[in-house]
Amino acid sequence: MGENWKRNPGPRHFPKVSCIQVPPSAQDTYLLKDLKRGQKCYLYSIMRVYDSKPLREMLSHQYMLNLQRQNLLGHITEHEVQFYTSFLDQAEEREPRKVSARNRASLKSSVGRTQP
Repeated sequence: MGENWKRNPGPRHFPKVSCIQVPPSAQDTYLLKDLKRGQKCYLYSIMRVYDSKPLREMLSHQYMLNLQRQNLLGHITEHEVQFYTSFLDQAEEREPRKVSARNRASLKSSVGRTQP
């Protein structure tokens, strides 16, 4: 009688285990050479926590969904959606840049300013 749910349980979504790509230059350093396998796994798990790539991908996906929603509501045109989508695709291909100390100071000073 109550066996129907067992036959068709529906799609199951399992959490994806993220893997961090450790460059060969980092794997071959003299500091990591003497580490045991468990110690390397622990170090890589710490690197995975501080990896910003999954967060950037999630944010980009949210932007894409927001663009589609804005288009469905009629707030932006299909041409604008394509333009912004191409901009997001280009941003994903680029590596994030570090802000130099000089640029960081100019960014902080421009935060308080208002545009006329």
